[in-house]
Amino acid sequence: MYIFKYIKITSLLIIFISISVAAFSMAAEEFDVVVVGGGLAGLTASLELEERKQNYAMFEARDRLGGRTYSEKHGDSVFNMGGEWIDSDHKGMQWLAGKVDVSLKKETYDQPIRVTIEGNELSSEDRIALLKSIRQKLTPTIKSLDASQAWYTVDWQYKSLAEVLPDDLSSAERQFINAYLEADEGLSLDELNSFCMNSLHEDLGDFLELLEYKESSWRPSILRNRSAYQYRVKGGMNQMIRAIRDRLSPERIRLEHQLNRISKSADNKFHLSFNHNGAIHDVVAKSVIMTIPFSVLRSLELDESLGLSDLHREAIQTLSYGTNSKIQLRGEMEPDLRYLVNATESSTTSWKLVSGAGLTIFMGGKTGRTLSSETAVPLVRSVLRSLPTSEAGSAAGAVEEALFIIEENWLEDPFARGSYSASGLHAPRLDIPSALKAFNGFREFAEPVGGLIFAGEHTQMDNGYMESAVRSGKLAAKYYLSNRDSF
Repeated sequence: MYIFKYIKITSLLIIFISISVAAFSMAAEEFDVVVVGGGLAGLTASLELEERKQNYAMFEARDRLGGRTYSEKHGDSVFNMGGEWIDSDHKGMQWLAGKVDVSLKKETYDQPIRVTIEGNELSSEDRIALLKSIRQKLTPTIKSLDASQAWYTVDWQYKSLAEVLPDDLSSAERQFINAYLEADEGLSLDELNSFCMNSLHEDLGDFLELLEYKESSWRPSILRNRSAYQYRVKGGMNQMIRAIRDRLSPERIRLEHQLNRISKSADNKFHLSFNHNGAIHDVVAKSVIMTIPFSVLRSLELDESLGLSDLHREAIQTLSYGTNSKIQLRGEMEPDLRYLVNATESSTTSWKLVSGAGLTIFMGGKTGRTLSSETAVPLVRSVLRSLPTSEAGSAAGAVEEALFIIEENWLEDPFARGSYSASGLHAPRLDIPSALKAFNGFREFAEPVGGLIFAGEHTQMDNGYMESAVRSGKLAAKYYLSNRDSF
């Protein structure tokens, strides 16, 4: 009797343990190539692999695709929560939109570009004068550094932009520069490298040309708008993400798979371990296209067997990331603006929604880093006060009733941990271009290691944001397809 009970209990225990092990560990799947990350780079790579009928799978940590690019709809308002602007020369994004039959909305500059500094809106003449003055003051410093090659000395390579800006810049000029760069780079002046002065000078030249062109009375409006424009995806970025997803085989998409570890065995196969709903999902592949940001990759276990160089590891651990964040404001407002630079102690830039009534408020640097439900309201009030009185009056009074959709700043997102910034204070050697013909436009640290291929906007020399993500994903897939027999 007791022996029977003992055997029965032991048998049940063994069954329970077996079930438990099965529940928390899945049999390893094997693929020829695995794409890690379902943002634009991973989606573009997967689209190329799908079209060529490859044995692949794409693993994404979130419960959705798109990475830092997606949109939300609330009522009639569509909010792009991450990337949204497509420049006229972003041919990769335009190619992708055409490939998946997504319509782009042409956004001209027929509405005002507004600049406010400490609550005072600048006239069109003052805006032009401000930009001219900044560029004139930057020019001698840039020419001197170019002539002496001081840019390339150790002393200068590790200086911040705040340290090298000319002393004769006025307070208003510094505030404008900081507001502009916090949006563009996601970092404050003391967090950006000195090389950023060159790109700042060029960007402000383009901005100045746009303002002068826009304000020229002798050019018809229709002609001006024809040459100065950007695009956005009609209906929001989710339209593009869904269109790409719908062209992929559903069984190739694995959501809620968070990478924990990656190693390489003696037979040159990659072994990846994912966490999926509390279970360990092991995957084996001959090649891996790694698209997740280095800000996330640096927290994972990267085995020595991968053969990563010192440069690879330095980039993974130290590449700079910004703190861009957005406040989305829905309310009964149709502000008369194309773009607003609001230069205050907490600088922001703003623009209208891609669809519906409301406003996007964009920030970076210290302002983006500290964004919370508590800091959002005063920021919104500051922006609304900078709008023309007739617009601000009705909007400011409705702040408490307005719907805020506050995206956690990307620094706090566990699957992003920042927004990419090309010009942060990292080692200068991380900005060296690759010499490999197949990786033209990539940074040297993003060169492949055997079958481990890197992609994502952080791998590119040109910081074209969504454009760089698409370009890198396409080239990574092309490299795999050309070399798959050697992996």
